[in-house]
Amino acid sequence: MKQSEDIVWNTITDSAKKRFDYDDFRKVFADMNRDSVLENVLFQTIAGHAAGQSTDEIAAEISQQFLLIGHTLDENYLKRFIENRRSDLFREIKAAEQALAFYDMGLQTPGILLQVRSILDKP
Repeated sequence: MKQSEDIVWNTITDSAKKRFDYDDFRKVFADMNRDSVLENVLFQTIAGHAAGQSTDEIAAEISQQFLLIGHTLDENYLKRFIENRRSDLFREIKAAEQALAFYDMGLQTPGILLQVRSILDKP
C-alpha cells in the first residue's frame, strides 16, 4: 500500500474507533500492549466487510495473522466482534467500498479522501 493510500485507510479506521466501545475492545488485547495490532484487526474487519467476505472468512484471516505472531484469539469473541461491527461501522464499510472502487478506477488519493470524508461525516 502506498503512503498516500494509508491516509485514506487511517481516516476510515480512526472514524471507526468512535462508533463503538473501542476502550472495551482494547482491554481484550491488553496483554499485547500494541495499538497497531488493534487497528489492524479493526481495519481488516472493515475491509473484509467492504470486500463482501463472510464473518468466518474475515475471522480466519485475522486468526491466521495472530498465529503468525504467536498469539491466539477466542474464536467466538472474534466472530461476534466482526459481526457486530457490520452494523456499527456501516459508514466506514461504505467508505472503504467506495475507496476500493475508486482506486480500482485509477483515481488519486486527494479525491478519494474527499469522498471518504463526505461519507463518514454524514449525520
